Amino acid sequence: ANGGGGPRNPRSGHSGRRIGGWCARPRVVLLAAITLMGTSARLAKPTSTTSSDVLDETRGMFSVGCARSSVAGKCPGFRTCLARIVGFNEAVFKRNMPHRTERTPVTFNCTKETCLDRAGCKRPFRMYVLTRRNVPPPLHRCIQNPQLDAWSRSLITHWAGRACAFFGQLRSCRGQELAAVRELPFWGEDGFRFVLRDTTDRGILPRERNTYFGRAALASTNTAVTRFIPGLDVAIALPGESARERLLPLLAHTRAHQRRWLLTFKGSLAAQKSSREMAVLHHDEQRRVVIVGRYKGAECPHANVNATATNPNRPPPPPRHHSAAVAQCCARLEQLYASYDYDDLMNTTFALLPPGRQHATNRLPEVMAAGAIPVFFGIDGSTLPYADMIDWPALSFNVPADTDLTRDLVPLLERVAADAARIDAMEARVRAVYARYLSGGEEMMNHLIFETFRRRYEFESGRRRRQLVQAEAMAEEHSDQQHYV
Repeated sequence: ANGGGGPRNPRSGHSGRRIGGWCARPRVVLLAAITLMGTSARLAKPTSTTSSDVLDETRGMFSVGCARSSVAGKCPGFRTCLARIVGFNEAVFKRNMPHRTERTPVTFNCTKETCLDRAGCKRPFRMYVLTRRNVPPPLHRCIQNPQLDAWSRSLITHWAGRACAFFGQLRSCRGQELAAVRELPFWGEDGFRFVLRDTTDRGILPRERNTYFGRAALASTNTAVTRFIPGLDVAIALPGESARERLLPLLAHTRAHQRRWLLTFKGSLAAQKSSREMAVLHHDEQRRVVIVGRYKGAECPHANVNATATNPNRPPPPPRHHSAAVAQCCARLEQLYASYDYDDLMNTTFALLPPGRQHATNRLPEVMAAGAIPVFFGIDGSTLPYADMIDWPALSFNVPADTDLTRDLVPLLERVAADAARIDAMEARVRAVYARYLSGGEEMMNHLIFETFRRRYEFESGRRRRQLVQAEAMAEEHSDQQHYV
């Protein structure tokens, strides 16, 4: 009955003899089976998260899971990846900070006292506008016809002798075209009373300005201390992308102190944008701080393909060999970047604004359209857009690129965000300034340039200008508050 004898187990009814080499006792069989199953599962299933993190650490590679659950810069391998891709080193960057703006000392041909001919301007203020019809043929590709609103057109005169200033909108002047600028009508010997607008990423270099532009004023998006003459030049803003049309209805009724995120940034990285590498080290989702970036240039293998695919007119970048470690670092950064939606990150109280290819950025009007409070990062020594008219300290923060965001900035923003009344007041100013100065495109940009020089030539003092701006802001703030009510 029991297969050949042997004592029966009184609980199970099975004998204790061995069958096929296995002990037939149920408890022993169960324990053995569990042990074997666990061993086979460990051998068969993929490496667990913990094992992967350990393996990545030994290879100098960061884990995306670690970057999403803690401060990114503290994850093993994160800083190593930035060093592998573009050679970024935080210590070297901070050490060079005091010398970044002094590498090219520049002495310009004029100052605001010597290059604004207020005495020669007959009031009311009038502007002579240069177009392709009234410039020599060599400058047809360099000068473009400006887009002007009705108010700006009302200031135009076609009689040069009546003009207080001459306005020209540059496209992309290079080489012989720069020398041809001196052939502009009414240029004279040194371009006195000329205002030239430039929004190119490269901008006008200091040596080019001294060589070709004489005493002309620049309205530019490149406002570094080595390129800008305070009181003469005008700092202008780049127009925002189409994202603002999507963001306005989504966040129009969400107050800044009720937003999902505290501080956000999502954008491209590059070797010349070291302040952005500094920023991504402080990505910390647990504290509602999302700062992510990816490389879109030749630094990463996938970026080369994407750049050619998205812009077929752009020549392919020169071939560059990428090691397996660099390729994997790029893939991890891309994975972390893709895990956050850009529009969702606009649901933030504060928005980080590091410089891009130039100090101006398309991101500024976008974040202000969303009602987020700008936090300028790493634009040391630069002039903010329309500084003659906008009281930026009242509605934004400005921090140097060597600031420890985790230790110094984030705690400050957390304290400010806890004060709902202060945040709501700053948000109201942000929305008012956006509507007044940044919500339009080319026409608004030229309008503000004309308005800046009209105020200067009509002797509106700085105090009077500030009073007018404050009055406008208070009226718009009251209107905005009524809208929320």
